[in-house]
Amino acid sequence: MYLRLKKRTLKKTSTGSIDAVILESKRQGRITSQRFICYLGSIKESLIGAVVHRILFWDKVLKKLDSLSLSIESRHQIEEMLSQRIPRPTDEERVWYRERRA
Repeated sequence: MYLRLKKRTLKKTSTGSIDAVILESKRQGRITSQRFICYLGSIKESLIGAVVHRILFWDKVLKKLDSLSLSIESRHQIEEMLSQRIPRPTDEERVWYRERRA
């Protein structure tokens, strides 16, 4: 299994969005195909710097990953690849968000 980050442009607003999906690669002879496993979530590129949107994105992603039967190694690899493109919120950011919502 592997993570695919796909950039797409939203037609109405002409802004970019990043979709995160998990695929499984299979090979039969010389033919390679990918099978869709799970949609993890999406975030607008312009909102990656916004703490609230990153927290909401990562909460959704982690919940979806929890529902899958992934090995610890696979999960760690997927989370690491995703965090390179969309940084994980820090503990301080999460505390700030919780205090803000209270």
